[in-house]
Amino acid sequence: MNLVDRAKNILLQPKAEWPVIEREQTDAKALYQNYILILALIPAVAGLIGRAFLASHFGAPWAWPRRSARQSSATC
Repeated sequence: MNLVDRAKNILLQPKAEWPVIEREQTDAKALYQNYILILALIPAVAGLIGRAFLASHFGAPWAWPRRSARQSSATC
């Protein structure tokens, strides 16, 4: 099944989609390659694109935070 269709069905028709998923036979490697990795990359890529547009809107060609999340959490 297409990844977009699967995600849409899970969100819009979960009672109908979960029995379909339950009948499928797949291994962990295929799940990671076909679903988990792709879905995990979406917010990272969206954030990267958003940061590029936001930074260019305020005049900077590219802006990264001065401190990483790890550094920020370590100092709090």
